[in-house]
Amino acid sequence: MNSTRNTPSRLLRAAAGVFTLALSAASSSAETLDLPQAVRLALQHNFDLRIQAQAPGIAVDQLAIARGEMDMSVYARVSFEDNQRLQNAVDLVSTNVRRWEESNWRSEAGLTGLLPFGAEYRLFTSFDVLKNSVNMRPGSFDAPITDPAVGYGPIYSPEYVSFAGVALTQPILKGFGRGSTLARANIARIEVDAADFERHLAITNQLIAVVNAFYDLAFATENIAVKQQAVDLAARFRDETARKLDLGRASAIDVDQAAVKLSEAKEELILAQDFRRDRQIALMRLIVPSWAPGAAFEPYDLKYDFTAVTPPADLAALTQAALKDRPDARLTHLRSEQESIRYTYAQNQTRPTLDLQLRAGVNGYAGTTGDSHDRLYDAKEPAWAVGLAFNYPLGNRSARAEKRLAGRRREQAELAIAKVQTEIALQVLNSARRIETYLQRLETAVKSRELAETTLAAEEKRFEKGLTSSFNVLEFQTKLSDVRTREVAARIDLQKAQAELWSVSGQLPRELGVEIVAASDRREADFTLW
Repeated sequence: MNSTRNTPSRLLRAAAGVFTLALSAASSSAETLDLPQAVRLALQHNFDLRIQAQAPGIAVDQLAIARGEMDMSVYARVSFEDNQRLQNAVDLVSTNVRRWEESNWRSEAGLTGLLPFGAEYRLFTSFDVLKNSVNMRPGSFDAPITDPAVGYGPIYSPEYVSFAGVALTQPILKGFGRGSTLARANIARIEVDAADFERHLAITNQLIAVVNAFYDLAFATENIAVKQQAVDLAARFRDETARKLDLGRASAIDVDQAAVKLSEAKEELILAQDFRRDRQIALMRLIVPSWAPGAAFEPYDLKYDFTAVTPPADLAALTQAALKDRPDARLTHLRSEQESIRYTYAQNQTRPTLDLQLRAGVNGYAGTTGDSHDRLYDAKEPAWAVGLAFNYPLGNRSARAEKRLAGRRREQAELAIAKVQTEIALQVLNSARRIETYLQRLETAVKSRELAETTLAAEEKRFEKGLTSSFNVLEFQTKLSDVRTREVAARIDLQKAQAELWSVSGQLPRELGVEIVAASDRREADFTLW
């Protein structure tokens, strides 16, 4: 009768033993993984970080594009024109030509660009060959001079005109100053630093995710050990109860209760193993570059320890360090600077357009190409011009709306700085207080576990003497398993709280031995032309 009652429990024990051996065999072939290795794998293989790493390079290229607007350029143009038209009475008297004909070549080449204060400049030289009814023979340049249909001529030699000089258009109101001319380049320059800070922030977020996933898996591993202890303890108590039954010192109900407790302990062990598999997958998502279909699943054999954790001694200094070092705090300042640049530009665009236009140079006018160039070099025929150009749209509603919009965005950016500073201060305070709370929690959990062990041992002795029931012993076993789990959770949560404090204070990469450097070649970003 006793052997029949114990047959299911023996089968369960045998199955549990086979499962444990299989798990041990799998663990023996599993890869050992510690926290630094997990961090390294995450930084190497995480797709989000690999995508984010391209952002600084893109920002540098955008800066080069913006600065390219200031580059000097070389230009050249050449044109030919041929015109024929009858002259009116006034033109006929002045030129003595009835039908005007001209055949002209015009060419120009030079350098042009933009100066930091908004001036558009042009250093150029031009050369024109002008042939017409006045300086050539009339009648398509080959008709008889006395042809009454076209008049008389020629009067002058063919015209070869050279010119060398400079032309400058300087905005006086709208478009004047470095703040307007260099606005796009300055915004792009700030974007280079912002892209690095955004990448820094993404790396920090990834690091805290890896730390949390690693310690979650560590908890799952420790919890399996706790549940295995509960199974061993329940099996030992069930065997001892069965032995007492054979000796007549226990009842059949005591054996059944012990068997039920053993089954419950095994069920909790299976659930703990399933939870560990789930936590294993969560960590693998962060550190494994790819997962081939049908690949064998071999859990990592974690290597970890619980380092001593103490609350920060100087909370104010830690908060100041966070405000200085955290990438999101520095990023808000950069965004505010960008919005200030946009506001200054929008404010400038509300002004009327008033441009000063200058042109100065020397002419070379002669009947041959060589003589024209010679006279140009002699600089005996100077030419210059000065003027003003004014424009102002009635109402100017678009520019004024742009200014208001830029002002509101600037105010938003300033409020974002204050918001982030407040959030950082509260996060540091909360993380520091959480460490203090978790230290108290761990101390209490250790005491509870020690008391549970002592109480269980005492209750087992009482059961040996017949002074208590197996039900009471089983209850104390359950309580011991629970407090052991809570102790493990307290230790793990304390490690996670320490990592959280490092994260909110901006120290996490350094504490994990991670050096974050610029993701792109910044030589182009650091080069300043003006």
